[in-house]
Amino acid sequence: MVLSGLNGAAINKLGLAPSAVQTMMAQAGRQFEAISGVFFDAGQEARDKA
Repeated sequence: MVLSGLNGAAINKLGLAPSAVQTMMAQAGRQFEAISGVFFDAGQEARDKA
């Protein structure tokens, strides 16, 4: 999944530091991978058993 970018004005209004945004994006990426892995791994296991 690719994000097209973040809205700089929104980040500034929220008062977020660039390093905080990078940290949050990295964490979100890890969480997305973990969650999507549950769905895709389960689907692969079902195909392997068939």
